[in-house]
Amino acid sequence: MNISICKDSKPSKRRAQAGLTLVEMMMVVGTSSFIILGVLALQFSTMRNANLVMTKLSAATGARQVLNAIRDQVRCAQSVDVGTYVRNGSPAFTAAPNGAVQQGNALQIYSDSTGTNYSTYYLDTTLTTNTLFSVNNGVFTSLAIYATNYNCFFVEDYRGNVQTNFLNNPTIHVVLQFNQWEFPGVGGDVYNNYRLETRVSRRIR
Repeated sequence: MNISICKDSKPSKRRAQAGLTLVEMMMVVGTSSFIILGVLALQFSTMRNANLVMTKLSAATGARQVLNAIRDQVRCAQSVDVGTYVRNGSPAFTAAPNGAVQQGNALQIYSDSTGTNYSTYYLDTTLTTNTLFSVNNGVFTSLAIYATNYNCFFVEDYRGNVQTNFLNNPTIHVVLQFNQWEFPGVGGDVYNNYRLETRVSRRIR
């Protein structure tokens, strides 16, 4: 019994022209679009979070440097006064009188007993940026911006009670509250509030 097998050496016309159908193309394009949108969303979210972290770190670092400078000067000071400061006032600095709550927007630090060598820190709330300045020999230096609390310097006892008279060696309490735009480089109307504070006493001489 002879069985003959015929082999077609040429592929069929339909098989030679096989490809993606319209439905398959639509599925591929749709899947690719979802992947691209997901990658873009992840990228924008990462940029937003990175900008937020950088903003907070830069602001907190600058404010901590200010607090460190104030702390070091108070420790080495001959005397310290808390009161109010008006940039164009005469006198510019006025210490809080005895009998009044010892608090204000300014701190004046005297480096000797003559009262002629001193530096002043004060918060200027008349500016739109609410700027904390240092004043040395008539030179104003901006240290921090967007502080929201007018009274940022306090005279306290060892228990943390604000005093109505200036003690011999009180504790100086410095409080800085900030309200800052979180996303200056990416956009958005979200603001972040944070607070930095320190307590320091002058070394007894």
